[in-house]
Amino acid sequence: KLSEPVEQIRSAILRDYNRTEFSPDQVIRRMPFHYDYLRKRFKQEIGQSPLEYLTALRMEQAGKLLAARRETGYTVAQIARLCGYEDALYFSRVFKKHYGCTPRGLKNYGK
Repeated sequence: KLSEPVEQIRSAILRDYNRTEFSPDQVIRRMPFHYDYLRKRFKQEIGQSPLEYLTALRMEQAGKLLAARRETGYTVAQIARLCGYEDALYFSRVFKKHYGCTPRGLKNYGK
């Protein structure tokens, strides 16, 4: 069971991960606890920092959308925006760091 502040941060990330202007820092800074305490607590309870959690969620969604490109017809730039990235080049760099290949090089996600 997660503590109340950690659950609030996690819920905000799950709700808003696909908004390009979203940042977990905004959520954390509005809470009535010290910023560093909340980040440390989140990492203790979730196993990742809030930003790592956000990135993993965005990358998971990106992998699913890229795997469905034949059906959806989405471009990499469109998928980047759907996953909360304004800049498709930055999205590609984050994606490559996460998956070890470019978005165009992803084959058989989830199989």
